[in-house]
Amino acid sequence: MVGEQLVGVYSMRNYADFWAGIGRELVDWSLTNNVTNHSAMASAEEPLVYNLGMNFVVYALTREGSLARQLVDVD
Repeated sequence: MVGEQLVGVYSMRNYADFWAGIGRELVDWSLTNNVTNHSAMASAEEPLVYNLGMNFVVYALTREGSLARQLVDVD
């Protein structure tokens, strides 16, 4: 947070890897190589991780002062 503005989100759970498509590859690799304690083995959380990412995108596009809202307000 900078003032009252959300400027970034940090997570130690590799959520960005899932959003980039790397998480699925890590889960597949872990399963293939019988790695049971790999950080990517949170496959039960995978749908929730994608939902969280979509919430970030919607928030960024619809918050007051966002570029998307400025473009819509111009029309």
